[in-house]
Amino acid sequence: MLLDMSTLTSTATFASQVKNEFSEIDIVLLNAGALNTTHHLSEEGYEQTIQVTVLSTALLALLLLPWMKVGGKGKAHLGFVTSGRHRTVSVDTWPRENVLQWLSQKENWPASMYATAKLLEQFVANEVAKLTIGPGGSPEVIVNSMCPGQQSVKI
Repeated sequence: MLLDMSTLTSTATFASQVKNEFSEIDIVLLNAGALNTTHHLSEEGYEQTIQVTVLSTALLALLLLPWMKVGGKGKAHLGFVTSGRHRTVSVDTWPRENVLQWLSQKENWPASMYATAKLLEQFVANEVAKLTIGPGGSPEVIVNSMCPGQQSVKI
């Protein structure tokens, strides 16, 4: 299976393949991210970091969630790898509407787009967690966000 999270089409296709191939699931860990040093737009017209880190991650979570509720038998975990850098973002200058389009415009592209995308991803994780609550008031999938901290590796 191939997953290219720079496009929504590839993300949706991947989710469909996973659901068709597997009947049970223990954990899904959403760890995609991009750290671009220049402004790039995705095929869908969104800034590339937002596309990979936020939009495709949200789409994958939303498409897999109903399947996880069944295949995980109430014990599956959905993890979002976020970043503590999201706490450095100021939203004071953001518009009240069309935030994603606004952030995708080159003139609004901040040098801190990674942190901005991680803030938006945290919002996604919070909202997805609300969707897991079953009729009895308990979560049918456990949703966690985690920050691995800054690491230095010699690869």
